[in-house]
Amino acid sequence: ARMVTQYEELPPEGEGGREAALDVIRAAKRPRGRPPQTQPSQPPQARYAGLDVEPQALAALGAIDLGPRFWGEGLSGHYLDARATEDSRGALSGTGAQQGDFHLPARLHLTVSFFGRAGDEVKKLRLAAEELVDSTYLVKVHALLFVCGGGLLCAACSVADDDATAAHELQELAEEGWRPHVTLLTAREGAWRPVDSAAVLEAWETAAARLAPEVDTASERSGEGGLGPVEILRSVSIGDRVEDLCRIPLVPPRELRCCPFRLFWK
Repeated sequence: ARMVTQYEELPPEGEGGREAALDVIRAAKRPRGRPPQTQPSQPPQARYAGLDVEPQALAALGAIDLGPRFWGEGLSGHYLDARATEDSRGALSGTGAQQGDFHLPARLHLTVSFFGRAGDEVKKLRLAAEELVDSTYLVKVHALLFVCGGGLLCAACSVADDDATAAHELQELAEEGWRPHVTLLTAREGAWRPVDSAAVLEAWETAAARLAPEVDTASERSGEGGLGPVEILRSVSIGDRVEDLCRIPLVPPRELRCCPFRLFWK
């Protein structure tokens, strides 16, 4: 048993709450004159590594009309319109910031490697990623792909070095079956998450290999402004869900130049 060598008076009931009382108890158990021990704080670790594409993607993709297949019957709007539904600074309301209709990434990016849990392999992966920080790459956006109704919107991409040669070092960092893409948004009230973009892309590829997509001839802006006709695949299986998917080809692909490799914390 430990002997108490000093006494401290507890704060009056209700004053300072439970934490204040615990501080007094800790002080009573600590030898006089010894400062409280604190654990050294560890800097937060980056969660993943990839290419920072935000300014280039907004410039190249922001004005693309997503059409009624995304917004709903009789409606239209651009990608920037979807981003603008959020009033993050409270400029349009006297009650403060207002959430929009969509979850937006903290920053638009193309994920190359997700670090996940700690371990020797993750440490090697992290070190290899750190070696590439600030190197730049060319990203080509070949199409926008979305769940009909606007549940998820992503960009299907390819990546090369700035001189247009294959970026083998990124392939080595990425997981097997890597499909380069940028998640642009997910619906706030929906069940889709950014991580689902890869599954949506894979589902489109699998379904399109079996059945030619339907062309949306009703879209007035198909074929205009470097956009191919909207393509639709119906009743596509994505995990345990079945959804209609739409694809807007970009002809020719939109080039996002000088995209720097970065570590990301969010």
